[in-house]
Amino acid sequence: MKTVAAVFGTAASRRAFTCFACLLISAAASRAVDLYNLDFTATELGTYQVTLGNPSVQSAVGPFADALVFDAVTGGEQIRLPVGTSGPQYEIQFDVLAHNLLNSDYSFGFYLDTATVHSVNFHGGLNCIYVYQPSPFLNYSLAPLVNDSVYHFDVGLNTQSSVWSVAINGTSLFDGPCDGAVLQDIRFGIAPWIGGAANAPSTYVALDNVVVSLVPEPSSAALSFAGALAWLKFHRRNNRSRL
Repeated sequence: MKTVAAVFGTAASRRAFTCFACLLISAAASRAVDLYNLDFTATELGTYQVTLGNPSVQSAVGPFADALVFDAVTGGEQIRLPVGTSGPQYEIQFDVLAHNLLNSDYSFGFYLDTATVHSVNFHGGLNCIYVYQPSPFLNYSLAPLVNDSVYHFDVGLNTQSSVWSVAINGTSLFDGPCDGAVLQDIRFGIAPWIGGAANAPSTYVALDNVVVSLVPEPSSAALSFAGALAWLKFHRRNNRSRL
């Protein structure tokens, strides 16, 4: 009977295990909440706003089944993702492919709007990807710009520590200070980087797989895990005393 109890557990231990599993699931669920999950299909989470031009959803853009395409026009094209939910930390992921942007008069940017603007830029004149912010001033090159190459970005913003970070294709390339405790908006857009630029019909940037997540207070998840571990330890001790 001791062997059977050890393998299958008592009703009490099964209840304890169920409670433990629920606590773990609760802790995992509290880890991050998606505010946007944009794959530019009908089932996406969140609604972006077009603030400039007419970026359009197109199918079969390079390796993307569906993507939002920003054309190189002199008036620019831009979308805005209102955040509207405050939190201590945000995680942003997205994929970008630039076509004929190299050696062009255009630049594509990803922007975090806090008290100031923090940006990741694909610059067709400098032919590089770099981060920029006016305060505290930063202008830091991350990687060369390559046409028709997919770049996967992981961007983190910690409003409590006033730090933001950028990783490309899984490699961390930047950690720096940020000024501003509230993330107001996220923007993506293309525009000329030089005056007198003409429309460039063969130049565009495709955006896909945009995920914006809010990470709650670390203490909340930590307390959930601590409670789960306490339950497990207590019931394991009780079960051993019965055997």
